Amino acid sequence: GQPDWMAAYLAALLPLIAALLINLSTSGKLVFSKTFAFLKNHNFLIATALFVFFAMSYLALLYTQARSAILAIWVIIPLLLIWYFWFYLKPKFDKKKLSLDFKVTVLVFLSIGAITFFAGQPFGQLQKFTFNGIVTNLAKHSAPKTTAKAAPAPTTPAAAAAELGGTDSGIIRLLVWHGAIDIWRNNPIFGSGLETFAYAYYQYRPAAHNLTSEWKFLYNKAHNEYLNYLATTGTVGIVTYLLMIGSFLFFSMRFIFKRRNKLSEKDFLIVALLAGYGTILITNFLGFSVVMINILFYLFPAFVFILAGLINYEKSISFSFSKMEIYVLNKWQKALILVAIIVTVYLFYTLANFWNADRNYYYGKSYDSVSNYQTAYPFLKTAVSLRPSEPTFKDEFAYNNAVIGAALIVQAQKDTQNQAQSQAIAKQLIDNAVSLTNQITTEHPNDIVFWKTKVRIFYTLGQLNPTYLSLALDAIKKSAQLAPTDADISYNLGVLYGQTGDAKNAVKTLENTIKLKVDYSNAYYALGIFYHQLAIDQKGKVVNETYNQKAIAILNEMVKRFGPNQQASDAIKTWSTQ
Repeated sequence: GQPDWMAAYLAALLPLIAALLINLSTSGKLVFSKTFAFLKNHNFLIATALFVFFAMSYLALLYTQARSAILAIWVIIPLLLIWYFWFYLKPKFDKKKLSLDFKVTVLVFLSIGAITFFAGQPFGQLQKFTFNGIVTNLAKHSAPKTTAKAAPAPTTPAAAAAELGGTDSGIIRLLVWHGAIDIWRNNPIFGSGLETFAYAYYQYRPAAHNLTSEWKFLYNKAHNEYLNYLATTGTVGIVTYLLMIGSFLFFSMRFIFKRRNKLSEKDFLIVALLAGYGTILITNFLGFSVVMINILFYLFPAFVFILAGLINYEKSISFSFSKMEIYVLNKWQKALILVAIIVTVYLFYTLANFWNADRNYYYGKSYDSVSNYQTAYPFLKTAVSLRPSEPTFKDEFAYNNAVIGAALIVQAQKDTQNQAQSQAIAKQLIDNAVSLTNQITTEHPNDIVFWKTKVRIFYTLGQLNPTYLSLALDAIKKSAQLAPTDADISYNLGVLYGQTGDAKNAVKTLENTIKLKVDYSNAYYALGIFYHQLAIDQKGKVVNETYNQKAIAILNEMVKRFGPNQQASDAIKTWSTQ
């Protein structure tokens, strides 16, 4: 579903594929002859398939452009081959007669270099050493020199990010990691709680995150598995996690080094599994594990312990099906089986309901996203009825109700014939929206997403009934407490202060917004508007020239930073003549 996750999966498997290929080339399993009879040999066909599989998997890894997984392979595969050479090849090395496994080991190493050379890689500094990089450099040297005016540099961080296709992921990761460490500092023992990173990060999010291309994204992971455990489970959790990893590596490496003078093919598979486990540790440091990577994270140690014979099978439970036996069930056993069947059927029914509810929510949210609220309504209503305990469904349904209710009120003002009916339906929808959003935020007081929805609901209703704007202001204040460095929330808080008649707090909040995000053009315009409101009286006459000059100055700054803006230019002209 995502290139980085596929890359982590391939990186974990590549050492094992290489080990299987090298093991197949030892002990005379592959014998070549002049008659080419070996082409029909079963082991030769398997070895060929393994090599093709290795090459294609590595090529697919390069195509993902996932730097963490590619870096992991560049570190782990050479170490694995060096291990094999030192402990397996060196004792029998003969320059005059190179063994087949030596040749296969060299082939694996060279194939990585050759595929990288022609397919390219994601590290810009190394691109000049690839085929495309060399061709590009030769073309530059051979092209005729022309003079051209240099393009003006972007004036804002956002412009620079857009020109490059987004802020570099490394910069964003460092900011998220900084926030994760701050979460731990404030919750050092047990962390913020399991799977709470999305909520906790908003409270400690670095202000510099506002200057990245992903400043509006919701981060539910630290993009570093270790820091994620540190933030959400604290010192207790990270120590436990690292002890599990460390103990596995300790017992495995101790077993291997004890056998270093009598290593077998099975031992090399153990080392390959350890190498694959190592790639997971590296990719987890620069990202986070998904289901398949977590499965390998626990399966690889199990495979190692089985191959190493470190599991005591005498204490295991086994079932024998070698002979037919007749079992007679008593009435209690039959009753238990019946109960198990009923429970199973109920669980399948529940699972089907979950799936159907998710499907309806997906359709409803999709229609809402394109402002087709009436079409979305029945889907969201069905989703909520199927899973009334799911707050995300109720949250979207509440906003949908608020928008439709507001639209019906506007329609009722135009359609006098059905006015009473429309107003009754609108009241029912609005009451339901208010009830749902109040219930959700009461039950989930630290979920910033639900508070943002609450703001949207009351702001929508406030366009028809100004009394709702004060409720929207209360909701945005709570959002600002949960996310003190979020420039978008700060901007909306400033606007709502202004719309509820508190221009001084609006100016103060919007000044802070610009400090949080210096390239936020809307904040400049809003700040200019509210400065001007402070400068004039009820008749529109300027009574405070200082505020008026600040209003003009901030809009001039806006035009200077972001280019021509008709609204800003018109306002500057009007205010300058007042």
